[in-house]
Amino acid sequence: MSDHEMREQFNPGDLVAFRFPYSDGGSKTRICVIVARDPDHDEVVIAYGTSNLQLPKHSAGNALMLAEQEDYAVAGLHAPTRFQIDRRLRVKHGDARFERCNSLGTAKIGRLKPDQARRIAEIYTSLPRVRRRDEIHGVHPAETPKRRASFLRRGTTGKRPAAAVS
Repeated sequence: MSDHEMREQFNPGDLVAFRFPYSDGGSKTRICVIVARDPDHDEVVIAYGTSNLQLPKHSAGNALMLAEQEDYAVAGLHAPTRFQIDRRLRVKHGDARFERCNSLGTAKIGRLKPDQARRIAEIYTSLPRVRRRDEIHGVHPAETPKRRASFLRRGTTGKRPAAAVS
């Protein structure tokens, strides 16, 4: 059997272990959700999970929160987890960074309930479209800081301050 035939197939809603590299050369294995499949390119889009349940104000509507024990336990998780769908990465289906769990013999560690998987799909399709190559490099939207008007421009609503007359 070829490597292609033996490779695991992932579907939206599957929870998988994936090794994320750090810029210093290290890596960390994280639980991720398969957000979407692209069979034309043999790729999947993943979003990683975090135990930090603090929702970023700028993207609170783009997260799936598994905070209730019933939800995270059924999914195969041991703790409450937030999946931030607007922070995602596109990878090949057979990417070597999918981490096989020794106890399970697979990178799949669980699955979302059907309504949760549908919610992930709804969030993903509602996000601004990006190029495929941007998702390959990773989409990490950051909060846009509110710029404070400079001291001289406060209250002028876009008009230049009047020149001083002597």
